[in-house]
Amino acid sequence: DPISLDEYRLSARSPNGGEEERFMGGGLIAAYGFLLIAGQTFDDPGSAVDVTLPLNRSFGDDVIVYLKRQGSVVDVLCLCAMTPCTSPAFADCGGVALPNPAPAGDEFSVERVEPCKDRDLASDFAAGPATPRGSADGIDPP
Repeated sequence: DPISLDEYRLSARSPNGGEEERFMGGGLIAAYGFLLIAGQTFDDPGSAVDVTLPLNRSFGDDVIVYLKRQGSVVDVLCLCAMTPCTSPAFADCGGVALPNPAPAGDEFSVERVEPCKDRDLASDFAAGPATPRGSADGIDPP
């Protein structure tokens, strides 16, 4: 079934900063589909962006990203670069902060590894070269 984004919000903050909304939902993601949310400077010529983040609202090197549904946190993704991953500033991460795999300025993808189970471990995710996919890329059933 398609997923309605009407009740979802994506927000982020630096480890020591205030939380700000980055995406305020709306629309649908097809079953087994994708949604590409990108910053103003995203320039991958082979990818059609579905949602462009407002100016100066990208995620940064040290970041805690929150996925919320109806105001409640559904998932958290934490990336650390300048701040040690073990810092108390990453307390919201439940002990699971991933070293940011991208050198400054490079793009990368962080994706859940199969079978997409959330075990609250860094090994739930894999990072690699950017493989942006959006709604124009169709679906990818298991």
